Amino acid sequence: MHIDIVSLIPTKSVGRREYAYAVVDDCTPNTFKSFQAAVENESGSRLCVVMTDNAHELSMGEVCNICEQHSIKLDTTVLY
Repeated sequence: MHIDIVSLIPTKSVGRREYAYAVVDDCTPNTFKSFQAAVENESGSRLCVVMTDNAHELSMGEVCNICEQHSIKLDTTVLY
């Protein structure tokens, strides 16, 4: 798993923060489920959108199924 803090984004979070917490999981969909539960519990809001870089392991298979079951939109970045 790779974690990074992205700072100074134009839209403030629910907690009025100006940064984002980026998580990249190269291992398992179970980590995504744990991340989703933690985000939703701590924010009191539902996870609505996940942005990926067109990675097949995130846009297909079990992670895609999890997103469909929970009505989470999978957005992808443009190809370079």
